[in-house]
Amino acid sequence: MTMAFTAIVFLSELKLSFRKRLLYNECVLRFERWKTNMAKLYSTTMINVGGREGHVEAPDGSMAMTITAPKPGKKEGTNPEQLFAAGYSSCFNSALELVKNEAKISNESTVKAKVSLYNEGPADFHIDVELSVHIDGLADEETAKLAEKAHQVCPYSKATRGNIDVKLMTF
Repeated sequence: MTMAFTAIVFLSELKLSFRKRLLYNECVLRFERWKTNMAKLYSTTMINVGGREGHVEAPDGSMAMTITAPKPGKKEGTNPEQLFAAGYSSCFNSALELVKNEAKISNESTVKAKVSLYNEGPADFHIDVELSVHIDGLADEETAKLAEKAHQVCPYSKATRGNIDVKLMTF
């Protein structure tokens, strides 16, 4: 290689690197502008003592529960998977309400969230979710389309996207 060719390659790589930095900086600035324009709607805190065989409560006393590990036949208390399923189904149904309102559909909807816990080895756990959606009086195809739109809006869906498998279905 000639010295001139090496210099051209170096300069073009430097130029590309500079463009990447500019693009990255522009993305960071846009995110910061977007983030500062966001209005926090709600924030909550829960405190757990004892993990899966413990207790969880809100500091303001509005909620307190016994937490137990999910075991067959064990009825006392609740477990993190049940709490996640309750939160996800409620949040998803609220997103579905928003999508239905935009489509001028007022039929009642029901969302069931099935959260499964998996163990792939020592200290290697993960969950997946099946969301079953029903809208009274609507065909499964139309319900599926609205569920997919709600999946794009729901904060739980956004938070889990790319982290866990979420399967949408109708019933």
